[in-house]
This record gives sequence, structure tokens and C-alpha cells, in this order.
Amino acid sequence: MAQWHLDDLRNTLSQKGWRVLAELDGNLRISGSWEIQQSTKRPTLHMDFGGLDDLKTLPVPRAYGCRLRENRKLQLYFSKQKIVAETFRRLHFGPR
Repeated sequence: MAQWHLDDLRNTLSQKGWRVLAELDGNLRISGSWEIQQSTKRPTLHMDFGGLDDLKTLPVPRAYGCRLRENRKLQLYFSKQKIVAETFRRLHFGPR
């Protein structure tokens, strides 16, 4: 992933009313997480970044995708094209 993926993702979330409350460290299974929230009346959610390599976990800027911890079916894989932000703009997290 490139830095523009993270920037696009953060900007898209912001445009949809989401805030990144915290950038959390990773562990042996994930590169790191963002704690996000759209409204203080709703619970926070966690966006986990995946970046497993042969012998280590890659840092978030080198992750190859992310998924919503609370709904594992919502996943996003990063490509070299700037199609990522457009795909993510269509997603809605959590209950309406």
C-alpha cells in the first residue's frame, strides 16, 4: 500500500462523517488498527490493516488491505490504482 491509500481512506471516511479516533498498534496478526466512529451515539468500530509477511507483520503503510473487525465481510484490498477510494465511498458501516 502507498501513503495515498491511507490518505484516500481517511479522507473518504471523513467525507462520510467518520472520525479516526485512534491509530492502534498491531500485533502478530494485524499491522495496526484505526478506531473509528461516526456519531457519539453509536459504538466505535475498528478497521484492522492486514500485512502478514513470511516472518513478520508489516507496518500499516505497507499493509495490503483492511477489514472491519465488527463485520469481517467488509474488506478492502489495496491496488496500485486509485479505485480504492471510489469503492470505499459506497460502503456504509454499522446500523443505520
